[in-house]
Amino acid sequence: MKIAFCASEIFPLAKTGGLADVAGALPIALSELGIEVALFMPRYQSLEGDIQSAGISGLNLSKTTIGRNLNVYLIEHRSFSSRAGLYGNEKGDYKDNFKRFGYYSYQTLNVLEKIGFQPDIIHCHDWHTALIPVILKRLFRQKKFYTHIKTLFTIHNLAYQGLFEQAQDVNAQVKKKFFDNHEFEFYHKVNFLKAAIINSDYISTVSPAYAKEILRYEYGCGLEGVLYNRKDHLTGILNGIDYQVWNPKTDTMISVPYSAKDVLEKKTVNKEFLQREVKLPLNKKVPLFGFVGRISHQKGIDLILESFPELLKLNAQWVIQGIGNEHYYKPLKEWAKKYPDKVAVRLAFDEHLAHEIYAGADMLLMPSNYEPCGLSQMISMRYGTVPVVFKTGGLADTVIDIEHNSSKANGFMFSSYNKKDFVNTLEFAIKSYQQKKVFPKLIKNGMNCNFSWKESAKRYQELYQCLLSE
Repeated sequence: MKIAFCASEIFPLAKTGGLADVAGALPIALSELGIEVALFMPRYQSLEGDIQSAGISGLNLSKTTIGRNLNVYLIEHRSFSSRAGLYGNEKGDYKDNFKRFGYYSYQTLNVLEKIGFQPDIIHCHDWHTALIPVILKRLFRQKKFYTHIKTLFTIHNLAYQGLFEQAQDVNAQVKKKFFDNHEFEFYHKVNFLKAAIINSDYISTVSPAYAKEILRYEYGCGLEGVLYNRKDHLTGILNGIDYQVWNPKTDTMISVPYSAKDVLEKKTVNKEFLQREVKLPLNKKVPLFGFVGRISHQKGIDLILESFPELLKLNAQWVIQGIGNEHYYKPLKEWAKKYPDKVAVRLAFDEHLAHEIYAGADMLLMPSNYEPCGLSQMISMRYGTVPVVFKTGGLADTVIDIEHNSSKANGFMFSSYNKKDFVNTLEFAIKSYQQKKVFPKLIKNGMNCNFSWKESAKRYQELYQCLLSE
């Protein structure tokens, strides 16, 4: 089986978010199952490493490798190579992104035949690749090389759709062929994601619960009707995490390595190190809650700020780390300044500190109001840090609430998105922390969970096989 894997960012070559982690890890896991994978991504200005010409005359194409020599083909164009940002700069998204990623999509299909890589399936990720299924269907399907190629389109976050004003800069013939129809139209704008949903052979999301949620108005971002029409060709497969990167036994970024066997003893040492690092008082008896993520509404920062007066009454410490929307920075800094014995805030991207929080915190604070999959809760459980989450998307698929299954529980979950439910859940979590038989069980259950990419890759392999059998 051959898979062409298409994404706008791939770790470690280019990364702005979780998409890159998936695009960098899943192909490697698929190759270990015996699947032949080739990856396709734009060649950005920021790319470094051993990048070579693909050696094909007339093609603006270079290549590099990831993992065990998996080929990554880099589509070259001045709109990618002449700019520092992947999608935009401090002024916002680039105005010509629809042309940039339209070119990338067309050239990716064109390159397949030129390099002699005939995939069974083209696996596309998010709106940047959304034109690939459309162009394949409209332009390339008539060529023998492309006749039997199937497409799978994975939605990582439905909120990002590739919305553009009517494409006035596009060639008139192309505009008529592609944009002047209902497949792209979205409230008088052009919607790349909508067209991909309609034209792909199959659609997936990054967790089973999210696949159900996006069929509803609350989570559908205006596309719930389009998705509902394709619900028989929609599924959810949970993302994994890289257990070689996220492994407390071998992690060089934490104070003291540990495993499930000595987690209770060694986490105490890591907790003291973290408290010193963020200048919180050393205290073994109070639980330390950590937040690692984007400072945004989606990640629950509004709910945290709204609840802070009640949280500060609780016998606990709080450390918040991340970057994001700057209008949240001032109130977070004010809380930290006013209550330095309880609150620490670090508004910066710091990979080392993130690892230290996962290893040193007792519990992870993750009150996202929606979460397609989420990686932080999986990482925290890997490190024996118990997650506190809202019941949504991938959080609902990975966290087992103690009140619903005490024997297999690995965290705490609240079901109504409001301050009262959130604070009540935190109060219960703090009481559970003081129970010597209860909390260690939660830690061990979390560490025994398997969220490796190996398991997720098996699900994708099954989906590929089903898609080819249709």
